[in-house]
Amino acid sequence: LHVNGSGLSSGFRVSNASQTQFIVNSSSGNVGIGTTNAEQKLTIADGVMLQNYRNMTPTILGGIDVGATINSVYVSGKYAYVGTDVITTDNEFRIIDISNPLDPKNLGGVDIGVDVYSVYVSEKYAYLGVGVSDGGGNTGNDFLIVDVSNVSGPKNLSGVDVGANNVYSAYVSGKYAYVTISGSVDGNDFRIIDISNPSNPVT
Repeated sequence: LHVNGSGLSSGFRVSNASQTQFIVNSSSGNVGIGTTNAEQKLTIADGVMLQNYRNMTPTILGGIDVGATINSVYVSGKYAYVGTDVITTDNEFRIIDISNPLDPKNLGGVDIGVDVYSVYVSEKYAYLGVGVSDGGGNTGNDFLIVDVSNVSGPKNLSGVDVGANNVYSAYVSGKYAYVTISGSVDGNDFRIIDISNPSNPVT
């Protein structure tokens, strides 16, 4: 075992006799495993970090009663975006502040008017797979786009009728949304939607 450097200002290196295994603690405080170039706080080269949770017990921290069955949740940053079954007097799509896991807070939502089966969020838009029509002005549209740039006041932006009873799953990559549906009119249960213009998606 070889140790080079004092660790005070120059950092130090620990390696074996063949110099093939080493750990670097640079003067910046960065730690490298398998590399001398630790660009981040922890840099691992040609390997993975394994965390052992075998002896840990899952614990419920906090929650919110939304008053309906939750069908989908998407988490991004400090927010959870939730889609539910129909709620007569409330929003089927809602945004929850989860920055404090012990005390999540309802922020805002949109009354969709039908079941929301799928939620996917990318940048400032939420993409929803819903039932055959919604009560928010997009009658017949089973794929909806919601502007979530204001988390306290999301807005129903647009939608498209993909010709199905329900859109059960939606995934977004680049300028396309990939959706799975049921009750297709033309037999295509998998659809690709052009969302390059969020105000006017095209199937």
